[in-house]
Amino acid sequence: MNLMEKRMNFSPTVFHITHHKAGSQWVAEILKYCALERFQRPDVDLSFFYNTPIKPETVYLTVYVPKKDFEHVTACDPRLSWQGIKYSMGHPQLYMKNWVNFQMKRIPCRRFIVIRDLRDTLVSLYFSWKISHVFHFPWQFKSRELLSESTEEQGLLYWIGEGERTRFDGRFNPPFLKAQYDLMNHSKANDIVAFLKKILDYIADIQVSWIHDDSLLIRYEDLIADEIGVFERIVDHCQIPVSRDRLHEIIRYNRFETVTGRQRGEENIQAHQRKGIAGDWRNYFSETIKNKFKARFGEVLIKTGYEKDLNW
Repeated sequence: MNLMEKRMNFSPTVFHITHHKAGSQWVAEILKYCALERFQRPDVDLSFFYNTPIKPETVYLTVYVPKKDFEHVTACDPRLSWQGIKYSMGHPQLYMKNWVNFQMKRIPCRRFIVIRDLRDTLVSLYFSWKISHVFHFPWQFKSRELLSESTEEQGLLYWIGEGERTRFDGRFNPPFLKAQYDLMNHSKANDIVAFLKKILDYIADIQVSWIHDDSLLIRYEDLIADEIGVFERIVDHCQIPVSRDRLHEIIRYNRFETVTGRQRGEENIQAHQRKGIAGDWRNYFSETIKNKFKARFGEVLIKTGYEKDLNW
């Protein structure tokens, strides 16, 4: 059997690349039941992606990484960047195994990327961190206390921040996060505010890094408008062998209305699935918030196709 024939016998390794508050858990739940025997259970710090070799034919869900990080881990040529060289030197066995599988053997893989309007992402983050998100670290509870003591406008402004956007260059990996979390656990309120804005910066970096990739790009807004059609595109692109009847059954079981008992747009700020609609930012953006957001993230909206200019 030649190399091409061997490749054809592999089911593709699938990567669901996305960011927080873009329906990531909803998409993951549907894909999980489409490929129960293949899915990799995610973890909080992404160590399933960063710290263990990528397993061929596995479905990786909720991979919250920018393109540069993805290329480092999946062993694209490390000469492309100093970060890639550092990653390969720091994880030699992991890197070599990934390189053999995906660069030498060319085991097939499929990626799809899900993004959401960064303005709606911000509003969803705000309510999630203030009320509904399940926390694991002391500094996160401190951030909730800070947001609860602030006005809605001030809380949203904390996330937006000011000045130049932070560029992470692959630093949001488990060791970096652990060091940051340990620091934040003993930090003052101003330090927590500084880290909140880095989270939105990181999400913006994920969006911009993937927007011109040749993978399947899905917008959250299109997904909620046509669940059946878009999920059919996803499973077809990823070559997941699930029948249409079974896929539709899984989608119906995981619909917003089924899970929450509410129609989309009916708000419950105590719930993880708060509202589930597009364009909700208009209900929360004051002129001050709008101007601050344009200053820091206006170009992101243009690059990702959510606006043509800054006149919104």
